[in-house]
Amino acid sequence: MIAEEFVAALRQLLLVEHLTMYQNEVLAANNPIVIEGLDLGEETESEAFLASLDEQQQVSYLSQVRSVIAATTTAILAIVDGENPVGRTRVEFTLVPKGGDNIAGELSDLFVEAEMASRPAEITTDEMPVVPPGETGTGVVFFASASPDSDVAEDDVADNESAGDDVAGDDPEPMDAEEFVNRVREVLFDGDLPSYVQMVENIAHHGGDPSARGFGSRAFTFLAGLDDDQRAAYFDEIHDVMNNTGVNILGILDGETATRGDYVEFAVIPPGGDNIAGDLQELFLIANEDGPSGA
Repeated sequence: MIAEEFVAALRQLLLVEHLTMYQNEVLAANNPIVIEGLDLGEETESEAFLASLDEQQQVSYLSQVRSVIAATTTAILAIVDGENPVGRTRVEFTLVPKGGDNIAGELSDLFVEAEMASRPAEITTDEMPVVPPGETGTGVVFFASASPDSDVAEDDVADNESAGDDVAGDDPEPMDAEEFVNRVREVLFDGDLPSYVQMVENIAHHGGDPSARGFGSRAFTFLAGLDDDQRAAYFDEIHDVMNNTGVNILGILDGETATRGDYVEFAVIPPGGDNIAGDLQELFLIANEDGPSGA
């Protein structure tokens, strides 16, 4: 397997198969099955939120879900590529499929290029907000409407390069699986998610020009139209989408999640260390049960 094949397989799993799953959830919530004499239980908060959306809101919601999946995938691939500093240290991993050569180094770039090329222009420019990177954020374009060659992307790369220069010690201990999982969770749940939540809250409380807020007009209208309860439920949905995406990517690296019907064993090797793949997905799930990444 080469890098392009790996990225294509990720996109098929996450942006086709899993996005279809979210589409089906929306359809099911808005077209509940009623069987006389059968009690299906109380409606969940997620079902209630999805059922509250009209047709246009459903389209905008699914567009946001797709953007979250893409952004989460980009962030994790950037860690593997060494583009996302781990802590304050840039760590370049070796990612080797069984019987193959190292494919890490440009995975996040390849993914973003494929995503930008495949998105319809009206969605790319109007639905996908840009979240500026924070101290614990990805340092990559998040929900980016800009191209990989844009000024935003260049500024983000510069931020990463400066962050990566701040290294404690010349020979740090090789990273283990727990550290890798903690970094993934830190990037997603301490960086990207709070940044996105803050932007949406700003829209709810302050409104303003959609472009100044980093959103296209349709996404802005959708997010501005959510009431307090809907917005809280929406954030829970976005958290779950990010979490599920992380679980699946780590499962692929562990060889536990199939892509295109095949289970591929990978070796994820930090500099000077041993293969840390095998239990990444399980460690991620356990850490999520234990609480916030900073806990």
